[in-house]
Amino acid sequence: MAEFLTTKGTTSHIEDIIKEANKGLVLMSPYLQISESFFSRLKTASARSVNITIIYRKDELKEGEYKQLASLKNVELRSLKSLHAKCYYNEKEMVTSSMNMYEYSENNNTEMGISISAEKDPIIFGKAMSECEHIFQNSIADIVPGSNNKFIENLRAVHPTPAATVNHDGFCIHCGKDIELNPGKPYCDKCFVTWKRYNNPDYKEMVCHGCGNEHKETSMNIPQCSDCYKSWKKGQRSNRLKTG
Repeated sequence: MAEFLTTKGTTSHIEDIIKEANKGLVLMSPYLQISESFFSRLKTASARSVNITIIYRKDELKEGEYKQLASLKNVELRSLKSLHAKCYYNEKEMVTSSMNMYEYSENNNTEMGISISAEKDPIIFGKAMSECEHIFQNSIADIVPGSNNKFIENLRAVHPTPAATVNHDGFCIHCGKDIELNPGKPYCDKCFVTWKRYNNPDYKEMVCHGCGNEHKETSMNIPQCSDCYKSWKKGQRSNRLKTG
């Protein structure tokens, strides 16, 4: 069950999230001023090959802080000017909170947060993760490590969509949300409304409708990677033979 957190509880849970990350770690905070203890945890996570993604407001990040974070291995730094959400998670636990990852906030502000378990709260965890992916898609890469470190692909491996939330076998080509596999309708309802404003069938997206991988360049006209398209066509032919 979700757990309510005070300021100290929020700080402690974020530290545990960093400390206990095994594969992937996401830190989303508009303002960043990493305390010495948090940065030490991040260095340890980096040393054990945890892929770290940090999203923030670029114009609020001081140069010294940027250089410190950029010195970490396996780190992906991204910025979003409109970011106001604060969310921190690994493969097991997530904290959404009023607290920025800012040393002054940890020591002086009155904050509150909610801890969500991937095992005990799979539906909420999955929905929150989908929103984080949407935020990522709209952010700008400042530092991206080796080309094999793909956010959505990595995060889906680390946090497979909970069985309780899986009702379909396709993915929205914009935000990666699981939807019905239908190449004629490759967007979720929310993203389709945004796409419809411009109605450009060749607008480039970065998620394959069939496999959900980020590294595929897709569009309304071509929503699947070549492998998924071949697999889908094969399934269509098979169904026609069965019904024919």
